[in-house]
Amino acid sequence: MIDRDYNIEAEACSPSGTSVSLKVRRCFINEVARDVGLMPVADRICSGDFRFWEGYHPRLRFSRTQTLLAGDPLCDHTLTWLDQTGVDEGSNHINRLESIEAVSQESEV
Repeated sequence: MIDRDYNIEAEACSPSGTSVSLKVRRCFINEVARDVGLMPVADRICSGDFRFWEGYHPRLRFSRTQTLLAGDPLCDHTLTWLDQTGVDEGSNHINRLESIEAVSQESEV
């Protein structure tokens, strides 16, 4: 368990290929949002995770399939290091930003 961050209780998972994961089982943001009635906007706070990691380094991709805010038992944060073309060689996924840009360009046509 991560015991030095008082805002979360989490378990760091062993790295797998080019990815590393963190399982957050208790989150201060989730608890406060529930206590003071901010659940309708709390997901906007967590969306900052994507923005942070996308801005931190262009070859990092952040993903999450579960959230405490949605009622899941944990938040599963995963960071994946991409090769220089923006592809995760382990699973052959395209960088999230490139996918969004491609969809935007198609809708402009």
